[in-house]
Amino acid sequence: MDTAARKSFWLLFALISLMCLESSALTIYRIGGESLPPPAELSAEDARNVRFEQLHWTDLDPDLGGKVYQLDLDAQGIRALEHDPQVNIAPTYEERGGYLGRTIWASGDKYASAFDGDLNTVWMASRYLCSESIWECNEYAAPGAFVITLGGSFFIDRLRIISGLVDPSATVRNIRMQVAERFEIRDNREQYLVVPITHDQRVSFIDMTLAEHDRAWEVVEVEVYAKGYVDESSYVSDITDFGGPAAWGEMRWSGFRETGAKLFIQTRSGADEDPNLYWRFTGRGDERSEVTRSQYSKLALGQKAGLTYDLDSWTFWSAPYDLADSSGAAVVSLGPRRYLQFKVDMIPHNESGSGLEFLEIRASTPPAASELLGEIFPFEVNAGQTSRFTYAVRPTLKGDDTGFDRLEMTSWCLPAG
Repeated sequence: MDTAARKSFWLLFALISLMCLESSALTIYRIGGESLPPPAELSAEDARNVRFEQLHWTDLDPDLGGKVYQLDLDAQGIRALEHDPQVNIAPTYEERGGYLGRTIWASGDKYASAFDGDLNTVWMASRYLCSESIWECNEYAAPGAFVITLGGSFFIDRLRIISGLVDPSATVRNIRMQVAERFEIRDNREQYLVVPITHDQRVSFIDMTLAEHDRAWEVVEVEVYAKGYVDESSYVSDITDFGGPAAWGEMRWSGFRETGAKLFIQTRSGADEDPNLYWRFTGRGDERSEVTRSQYSKLALGQKAGLTYDLDSWTFWSAPYDLADSSGAAVVSLGPRRYLQFKVDMIPHNESGSGLEFLEIRASTPPAASELLGEIFPFEVNAGQTSRFTYAVRPTLKGDDTGFDRLEMTSWCLPAG
């Protein structure tokens, strides 16, 4: 079956799932949009067969797979995170997966106090004179070098170097910096030195080297201030349990995407509650055996043999849904399945962002059929002309499948070529 025919099949299957016999119930999950009116299905004649669950964007449980990354979320929706240029991002580098660099002269831990946001802690940069060095004489050398990897890429607005608060004579005088471009500050006398960054280029690390000095310099804090949007934001929902095999219906949403920004919505479905398989080393070479998630969490580090994706029970993430289909797009992840999860990825562009106000997912339980194969011919006709179609549907009914007594088809125009 070619691509156009498969599209017809998925649409047909999604609509059948909502037109089964009375014993089937429609479940609607809405995430966000608390101020919106209830779905129209609750006002229909057969509303007794409709169950509506209002969820919140903040209802996330890491044990159920829910997580966010660099996201701005509240009761109004989720949005790509925009930095507050008044907030120092240096102390949170570890939360983002960043780290302090190391040299042969000093570990990152030695100068960690310069990035902790605490004015009461100080890194004393030891005395260094290149004439006394065992290496080639260099004004800027390794003993005074330090680097912070930020755990993401940022448009840096400015740096602020605080030094010499206890002893003004220990204020940092000369320093060379690499913030996408290299520049240096010489003969500084400011205890609160503000360094504007004028170029618009994302950076993921900041490299600094103190010049030679004949006494220890007192580095109290190195502050980093970012501007604009983060490089990417993501929201991964909890894995939703529909209580039994469910036939997926439509997914609807309301969102925005400013010029140049991107927003991707994807889904995946599963037959069990966890998309991962957990392994432990048996002690016989590289041999592994499968364990439960609970058992895996209790293993010693050396016993853990890693995780793999459960291909037998879970689908991969779907192709992104077209944001323009917000009024109703058929869920394309494999069904009927008991579990469903969605994620939203946002990629800002310069001063443009994106976000979602709400997202709804519809499903019928029990499903109309466990499997449905369909063909339609012709699968392509000229727009605006009356055409006769022939279709064939072969359902597989199992267990509690309700069957169906009606079909509804929808056609749409595809671009030429």
